[in-house]
Amino acid sequence: DSYATGAGRAFSPGGGELAEAYRAMGAQVPDSKTPGSGVPIYQPNRMPQAGLKPKDQAALITLSHIVQLGAGLTTDLESVRAALNKAQGVGETALVDGIYAGIMVGESDVGRSLLIVFSDGLDPASWISPNGVLDIAKRSGVVAYGVSTRSPIKPAFLRDLTSFTGGQLFEVEKTANLEAIFLGVLEEFRHRYLLSYTPRGVAPDGWHRLAVRVRR
Repeated sequence: DSYATGAGRAFSPGGGELAEAYRAMGAQVPDSKTPGSGVPIYQPNRMPQAGLKPKDQAALITLSHIVQLGAGLTTDLESVRAALNKAQGVGETALVDGIYAGIMVGESDVGRSLLIVFSDGLDPASWISPNGVLDIAKRSGVVAYGVSTRSPIKPAFLRDLTSFTGGQLFEVEKTANLEAIFLGVLEEFRHRYLLSYTPRGVAPDGWHRLAVRVRR
């Protein structure tokens, strides 16, 4: 399986939320300072080992007003964590552009792909059309989950993205439990299965409403 994580300027660097978001994804974050020196002490963390298997691939995309591939798909989780440690929460957020990049990374590999997005859902900096990315997401094999801080402004794009791809949007008031959410998403993704069929008697193009009934 492949996992692409996107982290944007979703959480205020000064308020500690960004540190919690990065800690959830496995970064080293300064929890304290050496007494009398003002030098941060970095507590070693890990990528969520309980959720990832040795053959799994992970990638990191960071997004401010610039979208960057911090680490491409790889089984070397240390390189992903190293890229995460270098990320900074500055600038505006090009959320739609970043999610498009995440979908492309996920689609570049064979197998199931999971995209986890940490963002407040606000986007003043993207160039790509949200509707265009949603249409691409519908046709892709990527399942997207979002984690957003709860606010009066609803993250409509993230809500649509997660709904259309079969994922879920988590709106949190506190960021202290982000690691638990991250691991829960991985566990849920592990237990997903895919049903497919070939339609008959309908036009080959376009979208068609499908009703599924389960007999118990």
